[in-house]
Amino acid sequence: MVRGAYDDLVFSPDGKYLYYSDRADAATNHRSLYRRPVEGGPVEKIVNDFPHGSGKITFSPYDEKFAFIRQDEKVGLGTLVIANLDGTQEESIITRKEPDYFPTQSRGASWSPDGKHIVYVGVNAADGSARIFEVDLESLTEKPLTSLKWNDLIGDLTWLPDSSGILFIAGNTSISNAIWRVTYPAGQLEQITNDLNNYYLLSVAGDSNTLVTIKRTRDVDLWIAPDSDASRARRIMPSRQNGFYGVAWAPDSKIVYTSETSGNSDIWIANADGTNQRQLTADVHQDVWPAVTNDGRYIVFISNRAGADHVWRMDIDGKNQIQLTDGVKTGHPDCSPDSKWVVYPASVSGKTTIWKVSIEGGAPYEISDLACDNPAVSHDGRMIACMSDTHQRLILPFDGGHAIATIELRVRPGFVSGIPRWMPDDRALMYADFSDGVMNFWIKPIEGGQEKQLTYFRPDQVAASHGVLGYAWSPEGKDLLYARYERKSDMVMISGFK
Repeated sequence: MVRGAYDDLVFSPDGKYLYYSDRADAATNHRSLYRRPVEGGPVEKIVNDFPHGSGKITFSPYDEKFAFIRQDEKVGLGTLVIANLDGTQEESIITRKEPDYFPTQSRGASWSPDGKHIVYVGVNAADGSARIFEVDLESLTEKPLTSLKWNDLIGDLTWLPDSSGILFIAGNTSISNAIWRVTYPAGQLEQITNDLNNYYLLSVAGDSNTLVTIKRTRDVDLWIAPDSDASRARRIMPSRQNGFYGVAWAPDSKIVYTSETSGNSDIWIANADGTNQRQLTADVHQDVWPAVTNDGRYIVFISNRAGADHVWRMDIDGKNQIQLTDGVKTGHPDCSPDSKWVVYPASVSGKTTIWKVSIEGGAPYEISDLACDNPAVSHDGRMIACMSDTHQRLILPFDGGHAIATIELRVRPGFVSGIPRWMPDDRALMYADFSDGVMNFWIKPIEGGQEKQLTYFRPDQVAASHGVLGYAWSPEGKDLLYARYERKSDMVMISGFK
């Protein structure tokens, strides 16, 4: 068995076994579900096919069974499965076929204390929003538990032991989430926490009125490494929340970035030394992932002000903000070097592919039908690098067609290496890898060859980042702008929320 890839740990109700998922094959990242006797003994593989994103299993309070969500990304099918404690006699309860799906970030389902229902998070294609559903295990009928919908992450569903409600964690603002309680069966919502922190994982005491959770705070600030030299990196903008949702350079060497200093994500512009900061968007919605056209006229970005995430455009001074896409949900945009096109990922029928739309608006065009996300246009405008659904990097021709190249990156298993970026000469891609407690940038030639380490940050270095956020080369290809990220976690107990 491969060590160091454990996930989804949970004890059996009788406390005799520890269940967990682990990689069964290092080459394919195939995962299985195992159980190990707490007092020692052989490890058993009880579910062979337990893909990443299935989340924690949940146990029946009476029968010797557990449930989990199996995600089959190859065919776009999610299934709520019930099995015996030894993994035998699997039974499919509810399936979701793309474009409907179970979001992998929800971290599993939760079995009710009376054993009659299971709740989980689902997304319906009709509106693209996440909500809580319950399935009646006798009739196998499904219904939403509440009419409220979320665009952001929702998960960690946990029944209160007295069956009076379900606790869960969901997005509160663009920069934080909150712990919520939905009463059962009335479906009334109550927000338990209301701050700018993030919360992760829940466990509830038997009194149904005390919980423990992990509170996470994050520090994000902007740095520049001249010539990508880590030893000369300098902080240009001390702040806890600058650049978390993207950074970009403008042709006049100004920087464009997101800031959450007002409690919501907006787009700002400043000089490269951090002076003359100016806010460009100001609304209650999420404005993120800015990209600047080479002619310096426009900033394109993603906003959910019209409902789902769409591509918007504004003048470089923030004026004349207009929507460029509608309908399907879109992601991180990039601009062609001739400043005529915006390239972006869009999810249609559950499959994310790369599209383009004129900077002036109009009908969008699908560049390729290959599943891919997070596009980056080369400096010569001939190629697009993007991330496949198997986390490879694909090189697509800008004018459409089959992939020119498929690139395997040197990253630790399970690590997401961020949005691909082209090196200034377009001969290699830059990506991030996290090892020895610190993030460093590497480059990979697109025509093959060995990876090369670009930066040498040390874990004890103030300038070092501990996670992958935005990064971008200056227009002349000399300075590397990046968002430094540091996260701190504390375990907290909350009582008296009923």
